[in-house]
Amino acid sequence: MRLDELDYVLPREQIAQRPLDRREASRLLLQDRSSGKLEDRLFAELPSLL
Repeated sequence: MRLDELDYVLPREQIAQRPLDRREASRLLLQDRSSGKLEDRLFAELPSLL
């Protein structure tokens, strides 16, 4: 991965102004490195994904 791939425009209205009431409900974007497939997951699932 190149550093310039991490540079993108993020509209201000899409930046969270406060955390979720239930932090475990935070979303996580997962990418399969071999296929490039993206999956929308929950942050609470992170331990089982490692």
